[in-house]
Amino acid sequence: MDFGDKIRTLRKDNGYGLNEFAKEIGVSAGYLTGKTSTINIDTLKVLDEKLGLFQHDALFDPSSPFDLKLGRLVGEVKQLHQDQPNAAEYVINNLQIAIQFVRSQT
Repeated sequence: MDFGDKIRTLRKDNGYGLNEFAKEIGVSAGYLTGKTSTINIDTLKVLDEKLGLFQHDALFDPSSPFDLKLGRLVGEVKQLHQDQPNAAEYVINNLQIAIQFVRSQT
């Protein structure tokens, strides 16, 4: 999978259409479809923020439905943290409590 394919897969997995996503991140649709040979660092940062572009390499297996779902949730919590930091902390804290509870039951 080349870089453009990875962006396309993550974009679709996150429910973005090509034109909608290009507009949201401030580039042309052609730019996202690989009609350019370079990409600037600011665009990479936005792609990582919106899609978790680089976190998927280290943490998630793109062939695993569970990992894809988890990756989407991570992106949603990151976005929630930007918009509503207290709500994001609440979600994370409750997830930690739930994990501890489940582990204590086994």
